[in-house]
Amino acid sequence: MSGEERNCVFLNTRGRRFATISATSGFDFPDDARAIAMTDWDLDGDLDVWVSNRTAPRVRFLRNDLPPAAQRRFLGLRLEGRTVNRDAIGARVELKFKDRPDVIRTLRAGEGFLGQSSKWLHFGVGEANELDRVVVRWPGAEAQTFSGLELDQYHVLVQGAEPSKSMAESDSRSPLSRGKRKPLEPSVPKVPKATEQASLLLTDRLPVPPLSIRSFAGETLSLSNSLRRPVLLNLWASWCAPCLAELKEMTAHADELKALDLQVIAVALDGQDESQTTTPADAQALLKQLNFPFQGGIPTNDFIARLQSLYDLPFAQHRPMPVPTSFLIDSQGMLAAVYRGPVTLEKLRSDLRLLAGSPRTLIDQVLPFPGSWHRIPQPRPDKAILMALELMKAGALDDAVWYVRQHVSSFSGHPEYPKLIAWAGGELARAKRMTESVSIYQAGLSVSPTNLLLLNNLAWDLAAHPDPAMRDGASAVVWAEKAAQLTNRRDVTVLDTLGASYAQAGRFADAVAALKDAIELVKISGDEGRRIKLQRNLELYESRKSFR
Repeated sequence: MSGEERNCVFLNTRGRRFATISATSGFDFPDDARAIAMTDWDLDGDLDVWVSNRTAPRVRFLRNDLPPAAQRRFLGLRLEGRTVNRDAIGARVELKFKDRPDVIRTLRAGEGFLGQSSKWLHFGVGEANELDRVVVRWPGAEAQTFSGLELDQYHVLVQGAEPSKSMAESDSRSPLSRGKRKPLEPSVPKVPKATEQASLLLTDRLPVPPLSIRSFAGETLSLSNSLRRPVLLNLWASWCAPCLAELKEMTAHADELKALDLQVIAVALDGQDESQTTTPADAQALLKQLNFPFQGGIPTNDFIARLQSLYDLPFAQHRPMPVPTSFLIDSQGMLAAVYRGPVTLEKLRSDLRLLAGSPRTLIDQVLPFPGSWHRIPQPRPDKAILMALELMKAGALDDAVWYVRQHVSSFSGHPEYPKLIAWAGGELARAKRMTESVSIYQAGLSVSPTNLLLLNNLAWDLAAHPDPAMRDGASAVVWAEKAAQLTNRRDVTVLDTLGASYAQAGRFADAVAALKDAIELVKISGDEGRRIKLQRNLELYESRKSFR
């Protein structure tokens, strides 16, 4: 992922060794190359190469400039299937010579990482003078032999038909029909100057978690109370020179920002970085000196962590937020844009205008170049769960629960949804917040009422919580019986939970019956360790004791 590895080329020396020819080949660019596609682009009989890169330049063309030689001959073949797939993918082609070894190639649909070369099979045959025959082993069909093919030509081989002769320029299937391609002129890539300034306007907006700041007077202010109109949440510090320039520009254009119906909240990070010596008092004094006309404050304890999670989600690589960083939040509490580095008034004006537009207009404006769509991207309803899953990984229980409560109706189609609900419900139960635990399980089951993981985990937490005061046997039985019904009492885990639920409700005869059924199933599978654990539980219930 570093992007610093030079490309390598190795030459087969016709033995057990390869020679490194990276430098002499002209291939050793310091690109982060990912795929190559090989084709006779200039139609001179040798293979040229297109290379795609992860970094700039995204595409390179490398023309094969081996000097001409009378002994260097080739054959180009295009296969067409009739009873097999039209492109004849999987066909094996054998060139037969009377005085030299066979040359064999297989037609593949792709090569390497996200790459596919031309479907024209190119054979370099060196000093060969006469081709005896070509054998095509069509995939899943009988082999076919073609004779009379001329070297240094392109031919189309159709399954079950006679081969085409040397293809003339009038044949539309021939690469020669397009004439010689116009030579590509090499160019020097213009690499843009590196900058820490960037902006990201989201086509799929993200729900912002609950955020609060403290005023310089110590009063806690909830961001959700400010969401009657768009908000620009600006992170800055008094020791940051670009931050000061940005604040001065906002102050100078305050009337225009207010006319745009934009509320600005400047959150000072002074005192958050141990390497800096400034304090919130320094930030307050600077805002007063600037006559800053908007709201200012300092972060609460969980403010930075919540905002960092939100900042990380759109990006593959996660890095600490720099200063200044700004977040544009729409009036519905959704993140619309992220600005790294100072944001200009012109950019804010443009993005605010797009907030009220259609999703299609937004997508077209976000792209750096015009084009046409094969399929227009549709907004993803699962953005909220992606944020909740990130919070789950970070162990931020309360924030993840908030996302679940706010957006559970859009979660059910996501494959990680049951795991998220089960994690949140289990963590709440372990924190002895059983009312909230049951509530979050029920929220999940409201959109997926037959999910066995949720039904079983909810019943188990109610039946077997380490703190007896947290248990509710009657409720546990309701959920466990539903899970047992869905599995026709053929799931060992569900039967184990059902037994614990019955025992906690005082229904010991039913608990014993459930455990005996579970033990019989385990005997069939041969899981002796699990049978021993179930037997211990059975003995508890036979002695009229609940799960311990």
